[in-house]
Order: sequence, then C-alpha cells, then structure tokens
Amino acid sequence: MKHKGSFFEYEEERNRDLLRAYHTLAGDKSIPRELFFETLVEMPSSRYWVSPERAHFVIKAMMEGRQLRPMKPNKKRMFDDLLSAVLRRLADRPEHSLFDIVLQAVYSPAPSFYLTPESARVILCKIRTGWYERRQKKR
Repeated sequence: MKHKGSFFEYEEERNRDLLRAYHTLAGDKSIPRELFFETLVEMPSSRYWVSPERAHFVIKAMMEGRQLRPMKPNKKRMFDDLLSAVLRRLADRPEHSLFDIVLQAVYSPAPSFYLTPESARVILCKIRTGWYERRQKKR
C-alpha cells in the first residue's frame, strides 16, 4: 500500500503514456462525453505501471499460492493479467529466470491503464495545471 509521501518512480512516464492515449481518444467524436474517461483507462498502455521488483514479489507469491494483502480491484486485475503474461512467457522460455520473465512482461504492452476513470481525470487535470512541474521544483 502507498504511504503518504511515497514516490511513484514511473509517474512521469505513465503520465506521458496517459496523455498520449488522451490525445488519441480526444479526436474520436463518436465517444459520448460521459464515457470518455471510462474508455480512456481501458485503452492499451505501453507497459504495466509497476516496478519489476514489486511485480516479481507479487507474481512469485501468487504462483506459490501465498496469501496477499487485499488489493483494489484494478490493481488485482493488473496482477492477474501480468501473471497470465508471465505464465505464457514461462511456457515458451522455461530456461529463463522468473525475474527475467517478469521483467519482460512488465515492459510489454498492457491491455489497459488499470486506473479508475476518476484517477485518470485527476492525473490529466494535474498535468494541465502544471501541478507535477511545481512539485518537482519543490524537491
């Protein structure tokens, strides 16, 4: 779980990817305005937005059947999808280490952003208002 003041190391990259998807979708006038953010978060992402180390820890625990802390639905769905991708890769490359397979899977395209529509709306609002740039200057 994220703690107050924690830092998401891939935030800038994720935001650029979300902005790319936003601009792609913004040109499609057939999407009703009230469904825009629901559609946006389900668009393919350039990768899974989790660190390889965290993904390895969670995927290994899932494969061993260990009990994990409860996760929010989108995070659970992301790790379930990531586990499927890892298992497919392991079947094709059994000689590779689990960490190498997880690393490949994390950096492969993801089927969605695994964000809530409201989270995407807040992130994009913060990007537009320069919130992220101002925060960087404070560091």
